[in-house]
Amino acid sequence: MNPRRCLLLAVSMTMAVPLMAADCGRECLEGIAQQYLEAYRMRDPARAPFAARVRFAENNVEMPFPDGSWDTVTLQVGRPMVLSDPKNGQVGIFTSILQNDTPTFVGIRLAVRGRRITEVEHILSTRRNLSSPPTPIGDIWTFVRDPDFPEPVPEGQRATRGQLVRHANGYFDTLQFNNGEIRGTRFAPNATRNENGLLFTQIEQGFRSGRYRFNNRVRD
Repeated sequence: MNPRRCLLLAVSMTMAVPLMAADCGRECLEGIAQQYLEAYRMRDPARAPFAARVRFAENNVEMPFPDGSWDTVTLQVGRPMVLSDPKNGQVGIFTSILQNDTPTFVGIRLAVRGRRITEVEHILSTRRNLSSPPTPIGDIWTFVRDPDFPEPVPEGQRATRGQLVRHANGYFDTLQFNNGEIRGTRFAPNATRNENGLLFTQIEQGFRSGRYRFNNRVRD
């Protein structure tokens, strides 16, 4: 993942735990992600390799699996973006769906152990359930994800895993109680953010102006 960019769909990692996943590398995880999307779209868990017991949460509410948008998804729109973490057995998916006739941006986190999905976490964003104040939301039919975003960064240009974690945590520390202070992270002058299908620029300037002061809590 290119550390000069921030891609946010408000995907939390509330249930994430380190997993030993030596038996499932990038190709394995991303294959399982595609199987998950097919099962989700068809509302048929038999189409993906789920463990006997699956922990499931949607918009920070834990519920039995399958439930929530598994009952309402009708179509996947556009090409999903898949980002894998073989070291911890995690894979993230950013995609767009229809829930009946409701356009929805969705972020998905899967935890995989023994080549089976053990955890599923969804964050869904629609015009109906965005938090106050109203947040702009894009058009799922025209939004195109950057095809280069999931490509590996050349080895000599990579940040360490620890640095990436600190930048990510610093981003949310800066977002919470945004008072103009940049906390524990840095932004490239040309940094951009994709959020709810819209592209934002001048990221650091926005934080330094206190534009997001209404965000008084970011949940872990």
